[in-house]
Amino acid sequence: MSKSFKTTSEMEERRKNWKKANREVRRNNAKSERSGRADAPFMDINQFSDWSEEEKERLLGLISSTRFEASRDDVEKAERR
Repeated sequence: MSKSFKTTSEMEERRKNWKKANREVRRNNAKSERSGRADAPFMDINQFSDWSEEEKERLLGLISSTRFEASRDDVEKAERR
């Protein structure tokens, strides 16, 4: 996979994220291998491996991309309509 980054700090952060994902993959696969089960789950690195947890959660819809929060006044105005 070829990726480009806007800044050196972004590249370093992505590398840190990738290393964390790689450790998780290796740990999981070693555990699955030791289990001896044919149906044991195995993981792999993919195009999302350098993403932050927040980016993954946003992709899955767990975090609003706008992070909009209505104020009490906005809620009261809406209730009066």
